[in-house]
Amino acid sequence: MEVRTRSRTGSATVMEITGRLDAVTSPAFEKEIVAFFSSPAQGLSLDLGQVDYISSAGLRVMLLGAKKAKENNGGLALFGLKEQVMEVFRISGLDSLLAIRPDEAEALAAVERQVGR
Repeated sequence: MEVRTRSRTGSATVMEITGRLDAVTSPAFEKEIVAFFSSPAQGLSLDLGQVDYISSAGLRVMLLGAKKAKENNGGLALFGLKEQVMEVFRISGLDSLLAIRPDEAEALAAVERQVGR
């Protein structure tokens, strides 16, 4: 797994994730998320377009990210999910708990609406 901060627009940052989010890679990703939301009122859009696989450990980090965002008046949205990754979110029911958008523009707009609530 590779994490790269790609851009920042307004109060939102786009972070691109590449590879697999599983039990091996999730701890490093969790550190990134926790560090990001250590500052209040931060917005994060996660580009998951290059993620081929997500396990329950990866899903747990996504939930942790949403929790940290809410605790710090921030926002979190995901976009670009491949069909097989989106299916994991659907099966787990997390597609109804997390802001999942089809593209970057909609994810950034969702994050902007969440920040500061």
